[in-house]
Parts: sequence; structure tokens; C-alpha cells
Amino acid sequence: MKVLIVEDEPKVKRALKKLMLAVAPEIEQFCEAANGADGLELLLTEKPDLLLLDMIMPIMTGVELLERIQKLQLDIPIIVVSGHHDFALVKQALQSGAIDYILKPFDRNDVEQAWQKAYAKIEENRQNDLTARLIEKMQSEQSETQLRTVLKKITVGHFSQRDLPLLPEFVKQEACVVHLLVICNYTEVLNERFNKDIMLLDYALSKCVAEFVELNEADLMLGASSHYDWCLWFVSRHPDEQLLRQLEQILLKVLKLHCFIWQDQQYRKLESYFSAISAMEDRVLYASLLPGKLPVIAQSPELAKAFGSFAEKAAHTIIHRLPFCIEADVEALFSYAIELEQLTVMHLFQAWSMMNMQAEAVTGSIHRPALDRADIFAQAIAFDMEQAKRLFIQTLNEYVELFRHIATAQGQVKDNRTLAVKEYIDFSYSETLSLANLAQRFFISKEYLASQFKQQYHTTVLQYIHQVRLEKAKQLLKESMMPVSAVAIATGYDHFSYFDKRFKGMYGVTPSEYRLHCHAGLKS
Repeated sequence: MKVLIVEDEPKVKRALKKLMLAVAPEIEQFCEAANGADGLELLLTEKPDLLLLDMIMPIMTGVELLERIQKLQLDIPIIVVSGHHDFALVKQALQSGAIDYILKPFDRNDVEQAWQKAYAKIEENRQNDLTARLIEKMQSEQSETQLRTVLKKITVGHFSQRDLPLLPEFVKQEACVVHLLVICNYTEVLNERFNKDIMLLDYALSKCVAEFVELNEADLMLGASSHYDWCLWFVSRHPDEQLLRQLEQILLKVLKLHCFIWQDQQYRKLESYFSAISAMEDRVLYASLLPGKLPVIAQSPELAKAFGSFAEKAAHTIIHRLPFCIEADVEALFSYAIELEQLTVMHLFQAWSMMNMQAEAVTGSIHRPALDRADIFAQAIAFDMEQAKRLFIQTLNEYVELFRHIATAQGQVKDNRTLAVKEYIDFSYSETLSLANLAQRFFISKEYLASQFKQQYHTTVLQYIHQVRLEKAKQLLKESMMPVSAVAIATGYDHFSYFDKRFKGMYGVTPSEYRLHCHAGLKS
């Protein structure tokens, strides 16, 4: 990074250089001029990234230099250097396009703040220059259209021998390995860095990869996915794990794209590229969000049950306006998915969909309706577990706030925390429940909960838990063929003997006897 100092006092120049290096170690070079005329010449020849400009100088003043810069339409961040008595000149300089000012004698904090503003402008200029160069290149290079057409044919399985001459020699002659490059934050980069211009981002991506291939003398052919904008496929003759990691790092450094690369497990001829590409595209949404884990297609019954329970808790949290429960519930869901090693985009999307269905039933509307497809959801969370957590937490908080407005409009201002506890027991009976953990979940004291619950429902919290569990057990014994021990576990009892004792104490018969009576009644 190059900085031009236009200042006629040597002591001031030395002080500026010392302070700037202290706050901006990325500065590599300083150019110096003692008046505006020499400064203008250096501006045009050296093309610095930043100008530090004194206002009062011989031959050509800072004000005059600013006027020349404006006429020449030079886009460079300018920090004005001035004394306290020159503030009218400072004001004029700021109106003429200077980004900030620092007063003599210099204060390090002032210099650092001015540098931060200038650095942001420097980065903006660099990005604009990069974008302008990309547009110019894209417009001037149309000769690759035919090759891209052939690559599309390979992607959809319509390749023919007539297309063979357009392909690289190594593809024609040898079997290669197919790879899938997945861009985790494609949508974010597209919107924030490329102004939603898909063609421009795709062009920048293909050019970046092409330059990487040329620099490393790699045999590699790149094509676009037919399913997802954020996927690319490529084939290589000699897969090199280190080279693939370098490619990921280059895309991150140059284009800010977070990527991961999947590699097919066998060498293939050209005619079988399509099947390999399709198979990897079909599995990409099942990519594990846990480092080093393989894709997980199947979903266990335990995880499906956890999703259902989470969705019920979400609805309950919204209805009773309990935002303090959200983070713990989301963390518990993710921890359980991690424990089962089934934390994938697709599995989280199923939990997301179930949560939104419950929330829509409660609030009458869906927040973030655009996230209604797994591929869009994948980009919203950028294949990142922490980002996914934040999305769940933020969305649930928004639902709670929405329902709060609905309840207020309907005159339901006061919360009934005891009712919330009762309804929570109604659907969470299979979990570990006690007066203590319920009080902790709902942010009330055990004593207050016990007193209010007894007053409102004429039973204790513990008695109500057993009542709900045993009623559910009766239903399962009557309507299913689950073993009695499995019924005990399904209704929150870890020890069969305790379940047997509780059931008999409530209904006068053991669970097994009750099932026999039910089946005998059906037969008769």
C-alpha cells in the first residue's frame, strides 16, 4: 500500500510517517512532496492509495490541489492535515471530497479513526477496480462460449462424439476423477460483493480457477452444475489433496468464497462423468456439518422424534411468549443431532419446516417464506452449524414478537406461566421432568410454581406429571403392541418396576393386566 504525503514542514512529515506506520502497518511505501504542484505530479505518476494533504503550502495550496483533483476526477481517499486556526479551510476541503481531517499537534486516536475511514474507502476502490476489470474482460472474451455449451451437455448427459474436438486432450485420452466444488456462501457473496449479478460472479469464479490451473500446470476441466448455482464440477487427471486445499484457499482469499470439495472414488471415462456428477449433486444437501464426517442420507427415528418435540416446544414458546427458552431448546436440538452424527442441511431443513408449520398454525403467517426449499436454506445457513443456530434462534424470537403483538391486539396482555408449565407437561411427558427443572426452564421459583399450580389445578406438579404419563401409557397399552417395558420408557419411566407400581396405584391393575383386559374386551 502506497501513501503520498504533501506537506512543506519536514518535522510534520516525519511525525505523520511515524504515526501512520503505527496505526497502519500494511503501508509499504511513502511518497513525499513539499507543495501542491509536486504533489499533483506524484499523484499522476505514482498512483498512491491514500493522500495526506496539508492545506497551507507554497506554489500550490492544498485547496488548489483539491480543485485539480476534482477536475481530473481522481478517486483517491484524502485526509486533510491542518492546524486548529485553519478550520475554515478544513471545512472547505471536506466539502471538496476529503474523507476526514487530523489537526496539529497530532493525536494517535484521531489518526487511527481517520485511517479507518480511509482504509474502508481504499478497499471499496479496490473492489470497484476489480469489478470494472472483470466486466471489461467478460465483455471482451466471448470465445469460450462453445466450450461452455459442451460442458453443459456433459452435465445433463447429452454429450456426443461431435463435441469431442472442443475438449482438452487429457480428457479425451485418459480416465479422470470427477469432483464437486460446493460454495457454501455463494448467495451472500453474490448479493454483497457482486450486486446480485450471477453472470459476473460465475465469470470471476471461472477466471480464478483458470488462473489457478495455469499457475499450477494442472490438468483440470471445470463445468457448472445443472441443479445449483452454488455448485461446480470438475475433472482432474491426477487428484492431489494438497492442490485441492490450495484451490479452496485461493477462492476464499480472492473471492471470499467458502468452499469444500468432494472427490469421486474412482477414475471414469468421459461418458460416465454425468452419472458421477448427478450422484454427488443428489447427496450434497446431506453433507454433514460436522468436520470430517461423511454425508448422512438416512434419518433415525430418534432424530425424527426430536424434530417433532422441538416443533411442539417452538409453538409452545411462541404461544406463551417465552423467548428465554429459545436458545436452550435450539442448542439441545443441535447437540442431539451431533450426538447421533446426523447434523446435515437436509435434516436441519426438516426441523426448520416442522417448526414453521407449527408457528404458522399459531401466528397465521410464515416468517422468511423464501426459505421453503432445502437448497435455498443451505445457502441461508452457508453450510455452517453456528449460522444455522443463529437462524433458528432469530426466527423463533421474531415469531414470539409477532405473537406478542397479536395477543396485545386481542387484549391478552398478562402471561399465565403456570398454564404454560401445565401445557408443557402435556407434550413433554416422556422427558425428564421435575418441579426443579420445570421451575428452571420457566424462570420461576420452585415454591412459587408449586403454590400456583396447586391453587389453579388442585394437584401438585409431580402428581400431574404422573397423571399425564399414565394416561398416555393406558392409550399405548390399548392401541399398540409395544412391549410393556417400551411403553414405560416412551412415557418417561426409566425403571419398569416403578412404572408398574405407579400404574397399579392409579388404576388398580398392573400394565400387563390392563392390556389383557383391553384385548379380552375387544375379542368379546
